[in-house]
Amino acid sequence: MGRENVEIVRRLYECFRARDNDTPFDFYADDIVWDATATRIPGLEHVYRGHEGVREFWRQWLEAWDEIDFDSDEPIELENGQVAVLVRQRNCGRGTGIWVDMDPYYHRWTVADGKVIHLEFRWADDT
Repeated sequence: MGRENVEIVRRLYECFRARDNDTPFDFYADDIVWDATATRIPGLEHVYRGHEGVREFWRQWLEAWDEIDFDSDEPIELENGQVAVLVRQRNCGRGTGIWVDMDPYYHRWTVADGKVIHLEFRWADDT
């Protein structure tokens, strides 16, 4: 099952790179928990629930940026069955054109029965 979970997560990053914002919802459980409490980004440090919660997270995040560019490592399965991905991201400020490099962070994905049930953000320096 772990290999299938890694492939689901890999597919999600392919969608993100292609700016395909709809297909990922095919992989998210209806009651997905999107845990952004560790983001250290004022206003986004919440747990978002369900598809509408994930959309709300992205609406809030994208309000600040004209463009997002990221690079991610290959997904790896952890001993606890989660799938982790190290992400390096930079964002272009809305209206300013200034690029801001974020500190590297991890996404930790929990997949069950072919659906993402939980996503957690963790800064690389916190792991």
